[in-house]
Amino acid sequence: MAERKSYTGLMHAGAGTALFLVQLSVLIPGLLPSLALLGVIAAVVVLPLVALTLVAGVLAAPPVGVWLLLRRIRTPVPPNPIAPDHSGTP
Repeated sequence: MAERKSYTGLMHAGAGTALFLVQLSVLIPGLLPSLALLGVIAAVVVLPLVALTLVAGVLAAPPVGVWLLLRRIRTPVPPNPIAPDHSGTP
């Protein structure tokens, strides 16, 4: 049985990005703390928005589903003009 090697490309990409940011933060003073603060602010803003979106979707899905079902039941199906007429008259 052949051994399966694990994929480490994402780990190497993350390490390379971290090295790049550390080297760049040496050239640009305050870059690393600014990025950390931006990450904290984004997490504080984005996570509640994601939670609210999920709650809104769960609460809105049943009424919208019922509405679509009722609309489908009430809408008459138009006759198909391509289908042959089986009424018996030529």
